[in-house]
Amino acid sequence: MGRRGVLILLGAVLLTGISVLLALVPRGALPLTWYVPVLDMAMVVTLAVVLFLSALDVIIRRNDRLLGIGVASTILGTIWLAHMLTFPGVIPGRAPFVASQTAPYLFQLGQIGMPCLLTWILLQRPAPLADPRRSLARALGAAASLGALSVAITCGLALALPPLIVAGRFTELNTLLATAPFVAVALAAALYRHGRYPDGRIESRVLVGLVLVSVEAVIFLFTRARYDGFWYVGHTLLFFPCAALFAAAVGVHDAARREAEVQLRVMEKFRESQQRLQVIIDTSPSAVITADEGGVITGWNRKAEAIFGWSHDEAVGRTLAGTIIPRRYQDAHQRGLTRFIETGEGKLIGRTVELAALHRDGRELPVELSVSATSRSGPRVAFVAFVTDISQRRTAERLRNVQFAVTRPLANAATWAEAAPQVLQGICESLGWVAGEFWAVDRDANLLRLEISWHRPLKDLASFEAASRELTFARGVGLLGRVWATGRPGSIEDVAGDEASRASLATRAGLHSKFAFPVTNGRKVTGVIALFSPERRALDRVTLRAMGDIGSQIGQFIERRRAEEELRNSGDRIRAILDNVADGILTVDERLTIRSYNPAAERLFGYAPDEVIGKDFARLIAEPYRAEIKPQLRAYLRPQKREVLMGSHETSGLRKDGSSFPLEFNVGRLGLQRLVIGSLRDVSERKAETEALQYRALHDPLTGLPNRTFLRERLEETIRAGEREMKPCAVLLMDLDGFKSVNDSLGHEAGDRLLQQVGQRMRAVLRKADTIARYGGDEFAVLPWGATDVPRAALIAEKILQAVNQPFSIDEQPVDVNLSIGIRPSAADWQVALCDRSVRARPALPADRLSDRRASVQGRGTGALGPPQPRLAAARRLHPLRRTDRPDQAADGLGAQ
Repeated sequence: MGRRGVLILLGAVLLTGISVLLALVPRGALPLTWYVPVLDMAMVVTLAVVLFLSALDVIIRRNDRLLGIGVASTILGTIWLAHMLTFPGVIPGRAPFVASQTAPYLFQLGQIGMPCLLTWILLQRPAPLADPRRSLARALGAAASLGALSVAITCGLALALPPLIVAGRFTELNTLLATAPFVAVALAAALYRHGRYPDGRIESRVLVGLVLVSVEAVIFLFTRARYDGFWYVGHTLLFFPCAALFAAAVGVHDAARREAEVQLRVMEKFRESQQRLQVIIDTSPSAVITADEGGVITGWNRKAEAIFGWSHDEAVGRTLAGTIIPRRYQDAHQRGLTRFIETGEGKLIGRTVELAALHRDGRELPVELSVSATSRSGPRVAFVAFVTDISQRRTAERLRNVQFAVTRPLANAATWAEAAPQVLQGICESLGWVAGEFWAVDRDANLLRLEISWHRPLKDLASFEAASRELTFARGVGLLGRVWATGRPGSIEDVAGDEASRASLATRAGLHSKFAFPVTNGRKVTGVIALFSPERRALDRVTLRAMGDIGSQIGQFIERRRAEEELRNSGDRIRAILDNVADGILTVDERLTIRSYNPAAERLFGYAPDEVIGKDFARLIAEPYRAEIKPQLRAYLRPQKREVLMGSHETSGLRKDGSSFPLEFNVGRLGLQRLVIGSLRDVSERKAETEALQYRALHDPLTGLPNRTFLRERLEETIRAGEREMKPCAVLLMDLDGFKSVNDSLGHEAGDRLLQQVGQRMRAVLRKADTIARYGGDEFAVLPWGATDVPRAALIAEKILQAVNQPFSIDEQPVDVNLSIGIRPSAADWQVALCDRSVRARPALPADRLSDRRASVQGRGTGALGPPQPRLAAARRLHPLRRTDRPDQAADGLGAQ
């Protein structure tokens, strides 16, 4: 029951206790003349409050859940008010038609009516009221009438029926009537199921009232004496069912108050939400328009004002058909409204479509429309429409289509002449123009000439095109000339007013508007594109800017194709040159992979182009030289800030057949690319000629032995090595004795052959590393390889003497010559003498060992070697000559020591 139910029970217990105490007091101590009226008045007042709360709830809540309580309160209040007024002693005097038994019968009427009304309240089902005031007035009027009728009938029966109190005691009839409430309680128990009444507060209070009625009826069964203690208790309990009704009304009112507070908070939230929604609607990027079932505008946000030009106050109250719907759509709009109201279905409801809408100034604009039905109550319907202006999107789509229509033929065509008709057709079809022309700038004549045109198959457009081909426009003349001069797009609404030469033809062809934009290559205007339309048209800034970009794109394409053609011609010329040069030319990338390969290189290496292109460059270089050439090429490919000069390298090339040849490789980097370009040349002949010249410069042409120049170079090397390693280096000097007599007797040719045989014999007995040189007519020198002291030099001299002292044969004639050999212990001293070509070198006197050896050679060469020298003199010859020796010794010959 809750806290209020507990308080009611405590109050009932308190009143019961008071009643019991009052019953125990002596008879006559408690006057009934004020006790009964006070208790009746308390019930009447309580029922009046219940009636007020019930009526208030019915009116406010528009529901009849408390209407039964109000009716019961009216009836019971009327009965207990009549009981109070007819109770003896309350009203002075005697009212008409009121007997002494009227009050007891009215008491029984109230006692029986209470459970009956409670049962009726419990069994009824509340329902909403369409007109609560009228329903309440009717119900309360009927209740008041029923209560008054019941009181009147009871007062009338009281005059005819037997008395309920005889000699101060209650009769059997009174006891029988006291059991009547049990019938109503039993009926309620039989018909009622828990939860039948939807409101738990009323249900619980009514059930409590029925329980109290049952208790009160039981108490009255034990009432035998008039107004004894049980009567007081029972009469007091009559108030508690009224209090239960009061508790039910107060509980419902309190719950209603809490619900009202909740509703107020909800309404406040709703108003805040409505305000936020209104802010969202006002700041929405789409126009939000609400309308009723008749198409009358009820809502109009700020975006709708911006899109359609009508203010909120101007638009609200107008019809959609007369505001934003074009005339051609108005009939379909009205039919759609009628069909939706009748069937609940519409073609546009719940869908997003693109339509044309009407601006206030009369022009049409493309919009995206989405319509929904927000609420419906019978024939009343509310609609909300979201409208978005898609003019810019349509314009962007058209411009994208134009861009695609221009880009596709430019990408696929090889020349502007091939792409131009498709470009003009794509521009005209995408933007809705009927004809297009391309006027090219003739730089020589400084005029615009019609080069290419396209038009739809319309009347007299062919004549218009033919006449246009005969025309030219000077710079600044007409729309085309002005666009050429300014480099900015332009348009006119009437062609006849701008071009008098084509005015009649344009009028006959139905052309009015004209638009032209320049074709530029980034620096200057190279042409003008003109577009024609049969309607008067005005272009926005976005379209003008986009067409300017398209003109720049077309101009760059024309310029690029022209540059590509020039480059192609230049490439053909370069290719022809490379194909006919004698040197092999190839390019190598950063991975040392061959990228190009000309015919001369093909002849040089024997590989076909497909065999080497994409392959490693090292396959064209002989194996020993590959490790050397690769770092050199990578150095050229390394990124550098400064330009790399051409480098020349000599290496050995490798042909397809496996043969190698001397290769000259000139290398350079190709521009800023990481490519190396190289020219290759076979230098076998040049190298052979160089080697031959070098050989002739360093060798004696008669004997093939090294000459004085070669000997000088070897002496320098030997001297540096000896000084560095601190080792002796001797040189042997030789001279033929009797050579002049051979020339005189046998001729110079025989002398030459003798010199050749002498050189051959000396080469045969010496090592390959030893140097044998002819540095004079019959003078020879031997420079042994490595460290050579005087004893070793003497052994070499003995070998030479043994080989040369054998007889020679010249033309089958024996020739006998002697060879004189001198040993110079220091090659450095003799190098000084060698530089003076006027000095004739004589052989130095040999050592004792050499003299002994000479004596055993049968007199051959003895005259040349001279008599034996003292051992001291021989010892002196073993040491190097000093630079401070007398000059006359050097002049006297190598043997002056």
